[in-house]
Amino acid sequence: MTTFKTTTLQEDFERIVFLKQQKERPYLMRYKREYEYIPMAIWTNRRQLYRKTFKEFLSYPKRIKYKQFYEKNYPFAFNY
Repeated sequence: MTTFKTTTLQEDFERIVFLKQQKERPYLMRYKREYEYIPMAIWTNRRQLYRKTFKEFLSYPKRIKYKQFYEKNYPFAFNY
């Protein structure tokens, strides 16, 4: 579960990447519908997209608005 009061966006990314390293496929279930979690949920919950890094996922032309948002507000996300 993400967007819960006790976690940050970076902690949620770290948990997702840890599961990816363990060859597990997480399913991101959002507690609230917050804008910054929408692309993370799309990336995590779709198998064909999850094979790519988050940076590669955001490089698709349809996701340019999310990429600009993350570059401005959450630059650490491009490390995952």
